[in-house]
Amino acid sequence: MAAGDGDKDVSLNALLPGELLFWGSRGSTYQVAIYIGDGNMIQAPTTGDIVKVTALRYYMHNFARRVLSEAPDIVTEGNLEVANVDRDKLNLKGWSITSDAPSGPL
Repeated sequence: MAAGDGDKDVSLNALLPGELLFWGSRGSTYQVAIYIGDGNMIQAPTTGDIVKVTALRYYMHNFARRVLSEAPDIVTEGNLEVANVDRDKLNLKGWSITSDAPSGPL
């Protein structure tokens, strides 16, 4: 994935929801995930696997890029109903819980 004009590197301490996490070296990336906040990311870990929400602490990415020109206002632009779903509601919507991170169909 080529970096755009406004893209910039981001440290793990400064990740914002929507930032991209990359595995591999620059120019030879083999996996990309999206940071969604609260130490979690959305990813498809292997070819043919389902898309999952996974705790970032289980994986160490090689680098992260900020592709947004500015961070969105998560409270006013985000969907708090989705962000605050409990485990019972996840199960009702076809999601399953693996370790302490939800996974399921997206």
